[in-house]
Amino acid sequence: MKKNNFITLFLWLVGLFSGCSDIIAPDISSETVIAYTPANGIAVPVSTITFWWEPLSNNTSYQLQVVSPSFQAPAYLVLDTIITGNKLSIRLDSGNYAWRIRADNGAYQTAFSVANQFSVGQEIAGGENQAAIQLLAPAQDFATRDSLVRFSWKARDADARYRLNIHSASYRLDTIVTSQQLDVLFPRADNTLSWQVALVCDTCQATVASQKRMLILDFTPPQAPVLKEPIKNAIVAKENILFSWNKTEDAITTNILYLYTNDSTLLARIPVTGIPVAGTPAAGVPVVGSEYGYTGSLTSRGFYLWQLSSVDRAGNVSTASALRRFQAI
Repeated sequence: MKKNNFITLFLWLVGLFSGCSDIIAPDISSETVIAYTPANGIAVPVSTITFWWEPLSNNTSYQLQVVSPSFQAPAYLVLDTIITGNKLSIRLDSGNYAWRIRADNGAYQTAFSVANQFSVGQEIAGGENQAAIQLLAPAQDFATRDSLVRFSWKARDADARYRLNIHSASYRLDTIVTSQQLDVLFPRADNTLSWQVALVCDTCQATVASQKRMLILDFTPPQAPVLKEPIKNAIVAKENILFSWNKTEDAITTNILYLYTNDSTLLARIPVTGIPVAGTPAAGVPVVGSEYGYTGSLTSRGFYLWQLSSVDRAGNVSTASALRRFQAI
């Protein structure tokens, strides 16, 4: 009988202590983790960042989140991790970031702290001067239909190392380069990317970096132009013919005018280019007109054919427009 009482007491004690987990995990949901560094609004000149916050008692872990450029409009998630201490050091590229932290004791969570905004590796004032990395190619707002692009910059020292950062909302490359150029193969998808080169230097007092440049990957041909004048079977003077067409919304740099005899023998292939106009929506892209005065004088009277194709800033060529006949007298 005493043995049974002993077993009963033992099982009661086991049950008592097995329920202690509910007792030693207090409700921390109303508490807040205080985020120390990086402080809100600070500009950090180095790329290795230490996140530090005030620890809470009775917690078992923390969830740290870092985004760029802000939680209000995040472009990408940089870090989302669980750790048990109250410090974490990571390396970040130049740019704008935000971070927040919350505690979790296994039974309860706090709310996230108010996000701190900070920036890393601000560019040196004055842009591409002697102190900064000077980029060579591609040029600013360069557009290409080639998926293989060579990035190059001026050397600083014979044994210098560089960090090349290329990113967009859908693509990211961050790599260390020991030479002054790197060939990058991109997916064949239209994209607009930002790129920058920084000197890898653990002892520098400030970040040595280039300006940021934009690169445009464009693999989509423009729309075919729509012909206007001469209209079908129009009668025109053969000494001076005005050809015109409707503009498209694409960034066209060249229209190619084709002239044929009535039996489709090519007479002339005439590139119609434009000149850059300041203040246009596509900066640096020539504004191409929508007409061309042909003064080459056709060799004889009769029927001729004409059509047009367009070339955009990346070198993509549209399909040709429909052929149109006119009569020259």
